[in-house]
Amino acid sequence: WRWNATIALAIKRFHNGAKTPPVFQRSDAEDLMALIFPDQLACQENLAGDREVPDHPLVQQTVDDCLHDIMDIDTLEQILAQVQADRIEILCRDLAAPSPLAGEILNARPYAFLDDAPAEERRTRGISTRDSLDPLEAARSGQLDPAAIEHVRQQAWPEFNTEDELHDALYQLGFVLDAEFDADQRSRIQRLLDDLIGQRRVTALRLDDVDYWVCAERLQQFLYAWPQAEMLHPIDAIEDPDAARPDPEQARRELLRSRLSALALVSEQRLAADMQVTDASLHGLLAALEQEGFVMRVPREGQVFWCERGLLARIHRYGMSARRQQVKPVDATRYMQFLFEWQGLGDRRRGQAALIAALESLEGFPCPAGTWETDILPSRLDGFFGHDLDALCTSGQFMWLRIPGKKSRHAADSTINSKSGMLKNTPVCLLPRSHAACWQSLAANQQATGLQLSANATRILECLKQSGASFFLDLVQASGLLRTQTEEALAELAACGLVTSDNFAGLRALITPVSQRPGYSNRRRHRARGPGIDAAGRWSTIDTGAADRSQTDSDILEHIARVLLRRYGVVFYQVLARETLVPPWRDLLYMFRRLEARGEIRGDRFVAGFSGEQFALPEAAGLLGKTIQARDEIITLSACDPLNLAGIITPGERIAALSRTRLAYRNGCLIARQSRDQFDVFGQLSDREAWQVRNELTRKKRPLSYLNPVPGRQH
Repeated sequence: WRWNATIALAIKRFHNGAKTPPVFQRSDAEDLMALIFPDQLACQENLAGDREVPDHPLVQQTVDDCLHDIMDIDTLEQILAQVQADRIEILCRDLAAPSPLAGEILNARPYAFLDDAPAEERRTRGISTRDSLDPLEAARSGQLDPAAIEHVRQQAWPEFNTEDELHDALYQLGFVLDAEFDADQRSRIQRLLDDLIGQRRVTALRLDDVDYWVCAERLQQFLYAWPQAEMLHPIDAIEDPDAARPDPEQARRELLRSRLSALALVSEQRLAADMQVTDASLHGLLAALEQEGFVMRVPREGQVFWCERGLLARIHRYGMSARRQQVKPVDATRYMQFLFEWQGLGDRRRGQAALIAALESLEGFPCPAGTWETDILPSRLDGFFGHDLDALCTSGQFMWLRIPGKKSRHAADSTINSKSGMLKNTPVCLLPRSHAACWQSLAANQQATGLQLSANATRILECLKQSGASFFLDLVQASGLLRTQTEEALAELAACGLVTSDNFAGLRALITPVSQRPGYSNRRRHRARGPGIDAAGRWSTIDTGAADRSQTDSDILEHIARVLLRRYGVVFYQVLARETLVPPWRDLLYMFRRLEARGEIRGDRFVAGFSGEQFALPEAAGLLGKTIQARDEIITLSACDPLNLAGIITPGERIAALSRTRLAYRNGCLIARQSRDQFDVFGQLSDREAWQVRNELTRKKRPLSYLNPVPGRQH
């Protein structure tokens, strides 16, 4: 278009005796096209119907040049006709290097692109091209590295260390053949299977003298696929009553999909033998999955192999990319140092931006209400002010609420104690208000039902449902209760996860002892420190069955996966042992693989000594690979902190998440623990070091908003 417009003298080639820069020529050409052919520059989403080509000599000449000069439309029509007549066969190959035909796009000049992004931001710069014109090099580019295949196969195949892991593996794989269990660990696996059989969670089915192990959730699907299978250990199948009954072909396709998600590269012969189907039936199942884009065929060694798309992409990256070798697996101690640096416990930051970053990294992790301002946030911020948290909650960016999780200590059908001490130890989450419905939807099936509320709590709850969000004084007047009775009722409702307030000061006032609230006085104290419940703003109810209908289950799962990556940097199965609100690892695994296929995260072996797949953010992987000099800095944290991974990541016994227990780390190693009046030392510490560590653990941390001077007292 620019060439034809220039030779037609519609665009100036020279201006004031100098040649017009190409950028100006391009701008003039676009302005001319906007006048003559506006549909060419319009967004395709805003065009309805066929695009109208104007009858203009410049347009006609440009279209003719594109179709017959730059391209050969006549020969293309002949080729498409021969393809339709099956005289030309099309073979698709997934290569590890770009095609030579893509070199013109990868090496294009910056002004050749339609947008104005700078050259350093082009994604084409991240693609390394090889000399594919060499036949030997071109042949090697399509081969898969056997070491990479074996590495990915070991990562994709789940581990069977506990009963729950074996049950999750059976659910993920659809079924497991009896011959697929490791012969060296057969006795241990058999004990796990016997326990699951006793719990009626797993059974064995025999089909043509072949034993298949299936969990209760997959049993009905397996029987739909093979009705003639004989059940060796009768159990009841767990089936969704709302789901439609699939036909045998559909059930086999879903089981094949589950199998391929854990088999890095598998031949057609093995798939046909495992599923006991004919070659024609297997080709139909694989063709359906291939049409969906789930699997891809890989010709190798004269045979046709099949591989799940994400696993195949990972095999290519293992084989062709050297950046995976830049990050070597680190030990657990180095990983703990990384976590302290990742969450800012080493070099604490200051300001509201640092507070927002800390709250976003702790999103969805329930901590006792009394530890947020005394341990969790002060350990990450230098100079934490309670009014900064109040400002974020008042503005609507964040909110506090209790979400009962799968490991909650408050079981259903139990009476929640309304004392402030009980609320102080109640796990509470600090969430962005925009994501609260997402977490509530995730934990909707885990909400406690049938709670036995006291009479005062029931009265306050009815007042909130009738009047909506109300201030504390309005609740006192509407309910006719005393202030102390209203406070106890709100504490009970907050502990049950039924109410919240506009401000964190409401929760702070409920967990503050009466002797420290405003208005309390005695001979020694004229005015107590701390906020009052009148500064809590409005109190409102929480819909325990709330669901974010604007988001699908996949969107919610992706958000949870991103939160975990933002919290830990490097995520694997063991590091989520203390997470009580997250979905099962089998569901997160699919989402992590999807994010890795998009190129947003990396999957590799980052921390040594732990089985299973591991995923990390690119910036976290780079930080983990850096060498950190050993520092004698002592890092203290609460046992309720999400970084309390003692006995999970680091060796030793697990330490319960109690608010009165504090831990001390140095260079990633646990060196001491303070629990009530008991002080335990791990390792070798001198008397002076032990005295210093104990002082750090017993030091009382409180938000600076509490440190208000008392009138009449010298400071």
